[in-house]
Amino acid sequence: MKFIKGEKIYLGPIEFDKIKDDYYNWINSEENRAGLASGHFPKSIESLKDFVISNNNSNSILFGIYDINDSSYIGNVKIGPINWKDRIAEFGRFIGNSDYRGKGIGTEVTKLVLKHCFNSLNLNKVKSGCLSNNFASKKSNEKNGMKIEGKFSNHVFENGKYHDVLRFGILKKDYEN
Repeated sequence: MKFIKGEKIYLGPIEFDKIKDDYYNWINSEENRAGLASGHFPKSIESLKDFVISNNNSNSILFGIYDINDSSYIGNVKIGPINWKDRIAEFGRFIGNSDYRGKGIGTEVTKLVLKHCFNSLNLNKVKSGCLSNNFASKKSNEKNGMKIEGKFSNHVFENGKYHDVLRFGILKKDYEN
């Protein structure tokens, strides 16, 4: 189901039994773990299933990212937690399929997420974070109008050294469709 359509991709529900093998292999691969602050422990199929189930509720939305042409599973994007009182949400994306990296997919995911957050969920602010050496995430956030609001110095230990974490945000009034 194409819940939110873009040009190259669409965001839709995750049918865990259809994606579990790809997701399991991606999340446990050394290449993909290098960019994840949460990639220090191996993930089981059961823990991934629990993650998918627990992030589809009134305070969190987990979408699969799929190729618009053939519905190939590319990765996930999570919106949440959502603070409905203050109308703020965090989002994070994971492009697991390396064939789709460097092709503007992260930028399009960010565009679709911001549009959904501001125009459908009526949020006032959306925020995101990434390691300072994750140039793809930094670039896709900035291309969509997000600004660096802060930096946590030496916040994540990865590959034998500490990395800064950049915190991005955008307000609805600054968002351009």
